[in-house]
Amino acid sequence: MAITKNSDLLKSVAIISVFIFRGLRLRVVIGIRIWVRVFRVRFAYFSHLICPILASMQFL
Repeated sequence: MAITKNSDLLKSVAIISVFIFRGLRLRVVIGIRIWVRVFRVRFAYFSHLICPILASMQFL
C-alpha cells in the first residue's frame, strides 16, 4: 500500500512539475516577445534621435 501511495505521489509531483515547467516556458516566451517589442520601439525611437545627429555631424 505504501508503494502505491508513493507511486501516486510521484505521479502527481511529476504532473505538477510538468505543468509548472510548461507555464514557466510559456511565461519566458511571452516575456521575451514583449521585451523584443519594447526594445524595437525604443531602438526605433533612439535611431530617430541619433540619425539626425549623425547626419548633422557628417555635414559639419
